[in-house]
Amino acid sequence: MRLTHERLFNICAGLSVISWSVIGFAGAYENGYVPVVRICICILHLLVGFLFIFRSPVKLNSTFRDCAVVLFSFIGAGLAFKSSPVLHQWPETAIIAFIIGSIIAISSLFYLGKSFTVLPAQRDVVIHGPYRFLRHPAYAGEIIMILSCCFAQVWWGSLCALALVVITIAGRIISEEQYLSRDQNYISYKEQVRWRLVPGLW
Repeated sequence: MRLTHERLFNICAGLSVISWSVIGFAGAYENGYVPVVRICICILHLLVGFLFIFRSPVKLNSTFRDCAVVLFSFIGAGLAFKSSPVLHQWPETAIIAFIIGSIIAISSLFYLGKSFTVLPAQRDVVIHGPYRFLRHPAYAGEIIMILSCCFAQVWWGSLCALALVVITIAGRIISEEQYLSRDQNYISYKEQVRWRLVPGLW
């Protein structure tokens, strides 16, 4: 397999994210166990790392504006987690919600497979697994995870982070669908699966 610039970037990015998973897991080990929230994050990072390495070549790249929207959504997610209390102080409801969101996000990314992308881009259309019900289930899982972080301790900072995440993820979805809709297969998929993110709402 020829080592293109895109392929080299994917390998480097994948190994970097995998290292986050390993370091995050090792750093979270204390008092004889690793908090389940940290385990979920490590599994998610590990999967994303491997998807970076093995994903298929991009068919159409995104613009600078689209990349900026993605960056702000990452900042919002980071702020939400940082604004939450230490993990041993999380209420059980927040932990359960985080686990549910993680399962949705991880299973969605697993089915996405080689079509995985971070920035809006055109790759092969996936219609299996959670994608039979929502067009963007991985984002739905991510929002549930962010919600659980915010409601582990509600204050203005966490609510602002939540608002930033929701707005920027909506922007990411709109940008992605502009690219994906250039593919007739995706147009057919949109006709089969009506809802983008929240069934019955949007």
